[in-house]
Amino acid sequence: MRFATFLNAINEDAATDIQVAQFAEVVHGIVYQYMKRNGVDANWGFTNIGDRGRTEPNYELTANLGSIISRMNAEDQLVNPPEWYRPEFMGKLYLVLAKAERGVDKENKTTVKGGIGHMRDSGTPVMVLYMLLEDNPNAFADDRFNSGMKITFIHEFAHYLDEMRTIDTWGIGNVTHSADTSEQDYFSHPKEFQAFYVEAVQQLIDMLKPRVPKWDEFVRNKYFGGGFDQFLTEFMSIFPDDYQLAPKFDKKLKRRIYKLYTELLDRQQQV
Repeated sequence: MRFATFLNAINEDAATDIQVAQFAEVVHGIVYQYMKRNGVDANWGFTNIGDRGRTEPNYELTANLGSIISRMNAEDQLVNPPEWYRPEFMGKLYLVLAKAERGVDKENKTTVKGGIGHMRDSGTPVMVLYMLLEDNPNAFADDRFNSGMKITFIHEFAHYLDEMRTIDTWGIGNVTHSADTSEQDYFSHPKEFQAFYVEAVQQLIDMLKPRVPKWDEFVRNKYFGGGFDQFLTEFMSIFPDDYQLAPKFDKKLKRRIYKLYTELLDRQQQV
């Protein structure tokens, strides 16, 4: 199933939003376990991305996501995917590890942790993660991928899923977080509106996972002890500090959060 337009795709129900966030977290976890077990091994080859690609050691290393999942025998972990998910999605995406210094825009003094795009020659989808800090690509690569890159991975993977499930995802254009784009214009772009929302939902779902009784009670009271207004305030605190939306998307977000609140509240009451 592919949505006719991207804007239709981001008007799904809250249960699907939660599925997307959880699914992205599962995929991240599989890649993390692969890196923890194997490091950046021989299955990560050198690549060339567009006109900035290099072939020097440790600059850009790439591996196919579907191959990683197969090598980990992790297909059975991909449970409860969104209705529109298809297994072939995994085999089409390549993960690219690049040196962190290449993700820094020195002129605008901003750091880009990742991005989604395509190989210039083949059109192959790629997710670039700027995370290699040492001459040795295995130097704490798994730890960096699991901590500093988890949110980035989920954000970029949400972009990728959007591309695969809609017809006009790239037709609506792209936006970059730079000095030439206002914060409001950047965050209000439909693609970023979707990806930042999925990112926030994943972090919330992670906090709601059962741990110890006192912590579980604290989290329940924090998000569900004061009605929707309190939930809205706490949920919005997950977003970046400079997060701001155009009025149209601000209303859309609040409607979407209300659906999330009622879905999660219902689940809490069933526990």
